[in-house]
Amino acid sequence: RGHRGSESFDGASSDWKSMRSELDQREQREKQRKQQEQELLRAKQLGDEQKHAEALAAAERSRQQREATEEARRRGIQEKQEAEQRRILEARDEERRRREEEGQTVDLEENKRAFEDFEEEFGL
Repeated sequence: RGHRGSESFDGASSDWKSMRSELDQREQREKQRKQQEQELLRAKQLGDEQKHAEALAAAERSRQQREATEEARRRGIQEKQEAEQRRILEARDEERRRREEEGQTVDLEENKRAFEDFEEEFGL
């Protein structure tokens, strides 16, 4: 009888060992599956972070381009205004010089006439 019990015990032990082994394997597979899920999730997060960083960088480049374009536009307007101011000032200077020259010419003519009148009057 003891012999049979031993066989029965060995059989039960063997069944328990195979069940335990199967459970261990399941746990191991579940652990690996969870680990893979975590790795995939982390890879996705990194990918999302990278996409986000790339999107931020693209937005920053776009903003800088817009700023540079606006700055160039403002500089162009400013340069046109400054050129217009220079043109106006140069035209004023030219007009002033022309008037001075004409004024001097007029003054010289007047002086010449006055001198001629003086000569005639005093018979010089």
